[in-house]
Amino acid sequence: MTASQFRGPLKVSVRVITYNHGAFIRQALDSVLAQKVDFRSELVIGDDCSSDGTRDIILEYQRRHPERIRVLLSERRFGGRHNFVRTLQACQGEYVALLDGDDYWTSNDKLQSQVDFLDSRRDYAIVFHDALVVYEDGERGSHRYCEPDQPQTSSMIDLLRGNFIPACSTMFRRSGEKVPEWLHESLFGDWPLHILNARRGKIGYSNKVMGVYRIHGGGLSHSWTNEQYFAGTATILAHVRDELDASYEPVLRGTLSRLWLDVFFPTDQLDHHLLAPAKMQAALEHWPSKFPLEGLQRRQLLAAACVRVARASIRAGDCLQAGAWLMRAMQYDYASVRRWGFWSLAAKACAGRRPAEWLRRGARHAVHVSKSRWDSR
Repeated sequence: MTASQFRGPLKVSVRVITYNHGAFIRQALDSVLAQKVDFRSELVIGDDCSSDGTRDIILEYQRRHPERIRVLLSERRFGGRHNFVRTLQACQGEYVALLDGDDYWTSNDKLQSQVDFLDSRRDYAIVFHDALVVYEDGERGSHRYCEPDQPQTSSMIDLLRGNFIPACSTMFRRSGEKVPEWLHESLFGDWPLHILNARRGKIGYSNKVMGVYRIHGGGLSHSWTNEQYFAGTATILAHVRDELDASYEPVLRGTLSRLWLDVFFPTDQLDHHLLAPAKMQAALEHWPSKFPLEGLQRRQLLAAACVRVARASIRAGDCLQAGAWLMRAMQYDYASVRRWGFWSLAAKACAGRRPAEWLRRGARHAVHVSKSRWDSR
């Protein structure tokens, strides 16, 4: 595929961003150049002042394909989001396909199939496909990125609940609108970009694996602490809220609540012996001031955190602690705890350990110790 083979408007811009991807960039670029298409396209590469030879490789490819490849270089490092935005704004095609320099495509008809989809469905703004997640350190086996039940069509509301789109899989209609200034400073760029694009149409999905999403030690996400990730995501959600109307506020708050629980009370890493009321209050200090947490929402959030600790106690076989944490949850929001059906779960998990007696003892214990230590309202 060469630009000289095709005439007419520029159909697709493939946006590639890279920083110190010397070990991976050739595979990424080769996967783009191998695409079989019937339209004119360009490859726009933004390098954020790499120091490992990535720049030399990119320039080599540009010399070999000057009619196809445009390169944006930096004399100093500006950061991933700046590179993300400037390379995106340099794209001129009707559609934009995203690829990072450490990922690659595995299907030669990926671009053609996505262009055909968007051309025939004008009410769709985005189309994406599944990808294979590969861990370079070999500690985990590869797996598919998307869930087996991922719908073929999604909406912006679905996307507000969390990002389900592999960055290397996306193609969207280029709107020509200026990218918001806040995106330059956001912790990551792909999810908020997808949300902004989804304002203009539906999201289509193909369950065919057509790319590889690579996880390695040099990836940006490896440098974030849990607290930084939560704070950065909360900031993005606050900016997104400013772009939308007030009807989306409950969805954004629900997303933030689930993220707070996952970051500070992860179900697969929770040690109930190490948690105390003071630790839960400390976690609350990370809640963003731009989303005031008051009244029922605060009580429901704390009740959900207590239930997570109670579940961890049950898994550890500590029904006394489970009962204590369950009682604390019920002090916060009895209705939610009943709705979650936790009593039946506790009874099953404690089978063989006289669950009712232990849970009652734990509840009585919680009543005595919690009144002075827990703010239940």
